[in-house]
Amino acid sequence: MTAQIGDDGLDLFGDPRPELLTDVARVQPQPGGEWVNLEERLGFRSTQRLWISDLAGGVVVATWPAELARQARYLYGRGLGSALVAAAIERGWTVIPSPHIAYYSASPARRLYMLPSVAPPDYAACWEDEDGFRRIGGNYTREYVEHELWPWLKQRGFADDGDDTVLTRFLDEYLRLPAQMRPGLRFRRVWTPAEAAELGSALAEAIRSDFDAVFAVADEPTLSSAELADQRTASFGLGAPYRQVPVTELSGSRDPFSVDPALVERGLRGHTDTQNELASVLSNAGIEPRRGLPSGPNFDLAWQKNGTVFVAEVKSLLIKGFRPRWASARVASGVCPIGVRAAARSRNGRAAWS
Repeated sequence: MTAQIGDDGLDLFGDPRPELLTDVARVQPQPGGEWVNLEERLGFRSTQRLWISDLAGGVVVATWPAELARQARYLYGRGLGSALVAAAIERGWTVIPSPHIAYYSASPARRLYMLPSVAPPDYAACWEDEDGFRRIGGNYTREYVEHELWPWLKQRGFADDGDDTVLTRFLDEYLRLPAQMRPGLRFRRVWTPAEAAELGSALAEAIRSDFDAVFAVADEPTLSSAELADQRTASFGLGAPYRQVPVTELSGSRDPFSVDPALVERGLRGHTDTQNELASVLSNAGIEPRRGLPSGPNFDLAWQKNGTVFVAEVKSLLIKGFRPRWASARVASGVCPIGVRAAARSRNGRAAWS
């Protein structure tokens, strides 16, 4: 058996080293000081998290390429996965294949991880192949996962018959949204106590140089460019990463004779469903959706593409015989118009894009 639900503990190290992490990345870590967001701060496309912590008196550096669907499409779609794996192994990094089935915004505890005994170069080559690449991401139904994706994963040696019960439990108890296939990788590099002591104050520069050398083959920025990128990110200031929005509960104080509560509930549900679906479309296209924060402008959804900021609002119309009709529109000045896209929600609740 190679599959399990939730983190398998392979990535658990010692105490985080936020000061060393800041010295290496040259930007501030996320709240808690455990990791730096390479996507937001530096514009990385193949990996998001950089983690540094203690390990038996030494230091361990870890990152997780292709952990999300957009990262996997970038890495494997450009044929960079095999080169990245080879560069990491050559420089002494441990590389572990980490394919998993998840859904948009699923935490690690709600993902189905596989730990196949496939050589990392062969693993990367599999996803760069057309047959593997077309399965990355997706908004898969349970039926597709059970009858198409899962047999394919077993055929490739990423899972086996002993994992079938784990898959069923995952689908029954954990899968809340359409499933995504994420062909992730785990990279980690250890500097032993002796190496760390010998380097002394030069340890941060040694880690930074080694990391840059590995990810240069994936056409990523260097950590040495982090200070300028951090300034750009601060000025950009477009909210925070998007999270799936739950349907708002109806207030019990509404007058049932002024507005039909059922219509209001359908309007709320149509709004949130549409907003979440648009976020999934963006994510599957390799674009990070963003949400507004209380301290900034109020908007439903925003994203950045090729230096242009797009901001979208979801609006609803109640039409007799149909569920809410909505359209997204430009709501902020100083950004490029995005063109209105509309869809009707018919009686079956499905959105039809136009």
